Amino acid sequence: QTKVPAPNNSNVPWVILPRAQLARRSPWSGVPGCIFLRDDASDKPVPLIYAAKTTATLCLHSDFVGRKLSDKPVSAGAVPGMGQWASLVAPWLLPHDDVYQSWIGDSNRTKLQGHEQAIGLHAEFTFDPDLQSIAQTTAECFTGRGGDGCKDIENNAKGRFENARVRMAGIALVDVSSGRILAAGSSGSPCYDHDQHRRGQPPRRCPDVGNGNVHHPLIPVERTNHGLVTQAPPGSLVKPILMAGILMGGRGQGQILGLAEALKVSDSQLFIDALMCRQRLGSGRFSPQCDRPNMALESAHRLGWNSGCQNASAWGLQHCGQTDLLYGMAQSYVPPSVDGRLLEANLYRPIQQSILYGRLFVRPANSLNGAQGYQDFGREELLPEAERRQACAQSGRKGYFRCSDRKVAVISEAYGQGNARTTAVGVAGMISALAASEHKEKPRYPHILEGLYRSNGLKDRPSDHGKNEDLPMGPPGVSPEIAARVLEAMSTSHLPRGTSHSACVQVMGEAACNAPLGIAGKTGTPGDADDRSLKVMVAEQIERERCLANRRKDCFILYPPPRPRYRWYAAAFKSNASKFYDKTIAVLVHSNWRISDGRYVDDQNAAAEIAFNIINRIRLKSIPAVTNPSSP
Repeated sequence: QTKVPAPNNSNVPWVILPRAQLARRSPWSGVPGCIFLRDDASDKPVPLIYAAKTTATLCLHSDFVGRKLSDKPVSAGAVPGMGQWASLVAPWLLPHDDVYQSWIGDSNRTKLQGHEQAIGLHAEFTFDPDLQSIAQTTAECFTGRGGDGCKDIENNAKGRFENARVRMAGIALVDVSSGRILAAGSSGSPCYDHDQHRRGQPPRRCPDVGNGNVHHPLIPVERTNHGLVTQAPPGSLVKPILMAGILMGGRGQGQILGLAEALKVSDSQLFIDALMCRQRLGSGRFSPQCDRPNMALESAHRLGWNSGCQNASAWGLQHCGQTDLLYGMAQSYVPPSVDGRLLEANLYRPIQQSILYGRLFVRPANSLNGAQGYQDFGREELLPEAERRQACAQSGRKGYFRCSDRKVAVISEAYGQGNARTTAVGVAGMISALAASEHKEKPRYPHILEGLYRSNGLKDRPSDHGKNEDLPMGPPGVSPEIAARVLEAMSTSHLPRGTSHSACVQVMGEAACNAPLGIAGKTGTPGDADDRSLKVMVAEQIERERCLANRRKDCFILYPPPRPRYRWYAAAFKSNASKFYDKTIAVLVHSNWRISDGRYVDDQNAAAEIAFNIINRIRLKSIPAVTNPSSP
């Protein structure tokens, strides 16, 4: 028996455990397969080393893929949440697992110290160690966790809590042609992370947020990756989708003159004018007949969002707008071989990781058996009467300000609010679909599992099961002409008057940001954010709790909980001197507060600065002689 001591200075008793409970599994059942990352430049697998030297030795000396392995194994901590993704493929890595036995049996073996025995499949993930390091370092620098790696990154954090530019940063970097997720950066400031779990003593000098004002995730924060799973309203990042839909449904070029300029400066009023078929952007009456909102919904589907949201089945509603992170497939699709009764009984359990990819123009809905989820707007919800659109456009100083009627919920969605939600990887995937469409490639859903391999280097069938079952591995995309027009408009956002110009200048300098950069970007600013100071929020939390104790029904109206202030930036960019956009990046941040008055600081778009920093470093790494490609 082994004694396990309790923590110092605590009243927790010692625990006695039998040795058998701590014993290792029998080696005769086989050894686990290895986990690798993928060096995108050299096409070499890079061993992901946890702690066990025996595992490291096995990985470095196995016959994996028959390729020379990189001699630079990386730590598992290099990709936040890596343990979660690795656990998903555990059934393929463990020879004694029932799933492994049913697919592989005893046919996959290797020699270890002169003895042949069963070995699990090797899993190769898509993360590129060098690009992941760039993304992760940048995320940590902007959240106040940086060290020596931040000396070349200016984050303008003076006067903010924790000396952190932002409280949270999530980054997704995607290869356009293959859909591989090359990097998933994720970091929260020390105080932000403590607010999520409230365990132990808080870091010094944290802002007083109040426990009742903190959103607690459903899964522990240490098992998440903000670049892959954290959801937020997309704000103006829906404009590329809207513009593609407007161009698909436009009748007469005169009605959409100025649309590209409206995207450059992110003028939401003009965009909604075009979406709702106003005679001219900014003035005039509205056409009674208008197919553009319906085409914008079609555009969302064609660019990868809203997958399954048109389906009224329980499975479709519950997986509206979701994809599988492992293989890169829409969650709403299932193999034809799956018995429909399993779906209805919620007993279908594929080896997948479901994430929200993106949804727009949706409403809550229930299936016939009571399952809850989301469903596309119907045609009547997408197009209010011309008179209602006219009244809505004339409300408020800038128009479309007081459109609270349920019948014009489409306006809120067109602002990227309402029920619209996405993730950084979902935005990067949507922009990738545009870039792939422009150069006539089939778009591919982003994914993190490159493949499962036997010890002899042969790719195993499970990694291709989506293709074998004729499941779509990517959205349809839009026409090359429409994709080119949208990306051309996005390529001006860093120029003077563009929404990301100041962030570009901060990172790349004035001269570079006055010319084409080979970057087609878009900022996003969800408008439903809190302007109250920390002091007011905490005081109103106390009043809200008193109100609830008195059993009043209007407590959340009188004293609303705080709403986080998110900021976005996403772009397709040319990482080298190629003709086409070959990579996309999306960044989501949670703004920080000033120490002086406890209010959010949004002096510049930190999300855009993070992206420009990463793009700059990737270009310097890839092509030192050509850091600013000038082809549009």
